Amino acid sequence: MEPNEVDCSIGKLRFLKTLNMDGCDSVEELPEEVGCLESLTEFIFCRSSKLVTLTESVGNLKSLSSFRVEYCKKINELPNSIEGLVKITHFSIEGCEGIKKLPHSLWGLKSLVELNLSFSGIDSLSDSIENLKKLKVIKMGYTKLKRLPVAIGQLEMLEDGEIPDAIGHLSRLRILNFSCTSISKLPATITNLSHLEELHVQDCRHLSGEIPDAISDLSHLRILNFYGTDIFVSPTTITYLSHLDKFKELHVWNCQNHTREIPYAIGHLSHLRILDFSNTHIYGFPTTIIYFSSRRVTVGCLNIGIVALPNSIENLKKLRVLSLCRTKIKEIPHTIGGLEMLEGLYANKSWDLTDKNMEEIGKFSHLKKLNSAFTSVSRLPPEISHLHLQNLKIKEIPHTIGELEMLEGLYANKSWDLTDKNMEEVGKLSHLKKLNLAFTSVSRLPPEIRLEMLESLYANKSWDLTDKNMEEIGKVSHLKKLNLAFTSVSRLPPEISHLHLQNLKCTNLITIHPSISELQLLETLNIKGCSSLGKLPEEVCSLQSLKQIIMPQNFQPLKLLERFGNLKSLSSFDLNKNPNIYQLPNSIGGAATLTRLTLRGCVGIKELPSSIGDIKMLAELDVSTSGIVALPNSIENLKKLRVLSLCRTKIKEIPHTIGGLEMLEGLYANKSWDLTDKNMEEIGKLSHLKKLNSAFTSVSRLPPEISHLHLQNLKVGSIELQQVPTLPSRN
Repeated sequence: MEPNEVDCSIGKLRFLKTLNMDGCDSVEELPEEVGCLESLTEFIFCRSSKLVTLTESVGNLKSLSSFRVEYCKKINELPNSIEGLVKITHFSIEGCEGIKKLPHSLWGLKSLVELNLSFSGIDSLSDSIENLKKLKVIKMGYTKLKRLPVAIGQLEMLEDGEIPDAIGHLSRLRILNFSCTSISKLPATITNLSHLEELHVQDCRHLSGEIPDAISDLSHLRILNFYGTDIFVSPTTITYLSHLDKFKELHVWNCQNHTREIPYAIGHLSHLRILDFSNTHIYGFPTTIIYFSSRRVTVGCLNIGIVALPNSIENLKKLRVLSLCRTKIKEIPHTIGGLEMLEGLYANKSWDLTDKNMEEIGKFSHLKKLNSAFTSVSRLPPEISHLHLQNLKIKEIPHTIGELEMLEGLYANKSWDLTDKNMEEVGKLSHLKKLNLAFTSVSRLPPEIRLEMLESLYANKSWDLTDKNMEEIGKVSHLKKLNLAFTSVSRLPPEISHLHLQNLKCTNLITIHPSISELQLLETLNIKGCSSLGKLPEEVCSLQSLKQIIMPQNFQPLKLLERFGNLKSLSSFDLNKNPNIYQLPNSIGGAATLTRLTLRGCVGIKELPSSIGDIKMLAELDVSTSGIVALPNSIENLKKLRVLSLCRTKIKEIPHTIGGLEMLEGLYANKSWDLTDKNMEEIGKLSHLKKLNSAFTSVSRLPPEISHLHLQNLKVGSIELQQVPTLPSRN
């Protein structure tokens, strides 16, 4: 077999239903024998940079219902033989930029329901498209189409499409999507679409003119999206839209040709949920905005628009999100406290916004997100419960933060420049439950900490964080989640349920916590990367709530393994490439609750104990890159096993009892070079098997009963595809 081919014996998989070759990047062509897959219903070939053409024998796939050849950049044509796909319902060439024309035979696929041409090189369509009488969905976004055939209007079943003039005949059309196309105007016949619910023309840069007033005749219309166009939404249009009982969303973001004022009639859009005038030139809202029952309003401008909000905004009792970013608003209206349901207030980069009426924000009982970064605000309302300062270029916590007596959540993660300044103010927040300082430059925790209610503290990858004031955390009785990974901390507090210590520089957990056995609520212990940790104290085996342990490399957990049966709640155990462990004790069979066991990279382990079959709940077993040379026959007792990974091992044969794994869905053995055909027929008994990977092995035959063969991203030699070996016939 050439390194860029699929073996011709693939044609002998007579019962194959799914062929998935997503990501087989080096394959240039498929053999004609693919056409012999008479049971194939789904064909997927995506993301190949070298596939140039498809074999004509593809047309012989009489049972095929779904055909997806996507993002194959070099393929430039489809075979005429596709007319033989008589049962095809879904056909996609999304992302195939080289395909400029569709073969005439495509228009004979009378069963076709969905046609996806998005992001392809298609620049025209034939009038023969009218033959696709069952077509319901046609996707043509981001193509080079400049015009569409009049005959498209004959597709009476169409529900979702991007269609011009003849649309007046499409009585069932519900969704009309012209987004990112080169259309320059809306067809007048759009008003004949009596069932239209959504009209999207987002980013149609050439689209201009006005929306026809007769659009108010579309009684089912719910969404109008003119985002990024030069369409003009006139006051008259708004007036007409107010007659639509089902209308919920109006998007005119970045419509620079938009009117500078919103008509009073907008207040009559009683069911409106989203009103987006961001980056337009509007200067204000009419007083009729009080009639909204909206749940979200977004307003904004190009630093020249909105300068004030009306006091009547207090009547928007169901408003959930209010965005005032990049506006010239100078003050919050004194009535804003009436927004009972407001959850998010965004005012960042509204440089002129001041403290005036800021205390009103404290009345928001549901407010979760407040962003006033890059404004002139210097104080915050004391009643606020959640303060979000993520991803900001701030260097210090606001000095008034200690006054936020009701604050429950402070989130400053990924504000990389944030330092210790004003950190002592954080220590005054007696109601704080969640503190996130991850990915910051904070080097110490608050002194004299009073965080009695703190439940979670995240400071991972705050590299400069040290032990200073760490003893204060020991006073936090409610702490459940602590993540100090990738910091310089060397000792920890008690009473937590999730402990993440990745990459801490410690030699013994006892030095981190002298009585680790007291952590009876601990559910997760992650010490991955703690390379200095010599051993795990025996006290860990007494932690009855422990569900997950993730071990470091160069670590000897034998004592723990011998007492596995004591960990009554353990569900996941990861030894993480540990070369110093040479065997698993028989006592491992006592881990009755274990569902996931990972021995990946444990090269010292040569075999599994027969007691492995006693772990009745085990669902995932991974021995990849370990020293395992054989699997015990007792593996047949793992009736709930779903995933078995044997990659890069020295296993020579599949155990003859493997057919007993009734629930097995995935079997991965790629790059286990010595694996042979012995007992391979047993795999045919695995009725739930969905994914089989035997690439880079010595397997020369596969069970003919297999129905789903996934070859995604596999590598054989220098190519990314498994060699499909010579296969016996079922007879």
